[in-house]
Amino acid sequence: MIRIPEKYFWPGMIIGILSFSVVANVILVMASRSDGGAQIIDNYYEKAVKWDEHQADLKRVREMGWDVQILVGPHAEKRAVRFVMQDKNGSPLSGLRPHVVVTSPAKLEPVATVELVPAGPGVYATEIAIPHDGFFDFELTAPLGDGDFVTRKRVEVLP
Repeated sequence: MIRIPEKYFWPGMIIGILSFSVVANVILVMASRSDGGAQIIDNYYEKAVKWDEHQADLKRVREMGWDVQILVGPHAEKRAVRFVMQDKNGSPLSGLRPHVVVTSPAKLEPVATVELVPAGPGVYATEIAIPHDGFFDFELTAPLGDGDFVTRKRVEVLP
């Protein structure tokens, strides 16, 4: 076995540990920048000012008792997505003109913004090009007489 003299061993250990630290930090910086960098919310101040109003809208919608079930079709270039909407009694909600904004939780830019087409009593459908499998946020908005019905659901999109 080769024995390294102490006059080289300990300085070599210090240089090795410092080199490891530099290499690890370079890897961390590269990894942190690989997703496009910081995501900045547009008009974040205005959204913060209107937060109470938004929470009041969400509370009003929860009190309405409406439910939306989101069904995402199998993997394809564009996936068929169906929204089944029911009131608190389980009756289908027809005659709405809803639209949906689909986002990835890791990104601010929407994946898709589409108007939904009626496909039956309380069922609204569309096709969305979802870029990959994983979790996506679906924010559904339907105009009503005294405000909007707004709901946001996170759905796992499987292959």
